[in-house]
Amino acid sequence: MKKVELRSLDVLSVMKVVFIIYIIVGIILGILYGLIFGWILGMLGFSGGEELPFLPLLGFGVGAYGGVLIGILYGIFYAIWMTIVTAIGALLFNLVASLVGGVHIKVELPD
Repeated sequence: MKKVELRSLDVLSVMKVVFIIYIIVGIILGILYGLIFGWILGMLGFSGGEELPFLPLLGFGVGAYGGVLIGILYGIFYAIWMTIVTAIGALLFNLVASLVGGVHIKVELPD
């Protein structure tokens, strides 16, 4: 076992990896939430109409299909937001690690 110190992160490579992870997780969760939300709206009878004419424009008037559309949009926005948050975290790690030292990691190198 060799002990190494992680002193900085390449922010762009961190952003690439977490964006892919968050887009997959966000779309899956968004579709599930969208299906549930669309089902609830369908059960309650929300289809837009005179009281709330903007609902069909948002996809609420088509029940579960509108919920899936909202879920996909949620997943995309979730991935963008979480990528920004993670990039800020990587920048903060680089700043703090330059001040107090990095993180020590034990690695085993192949013979």
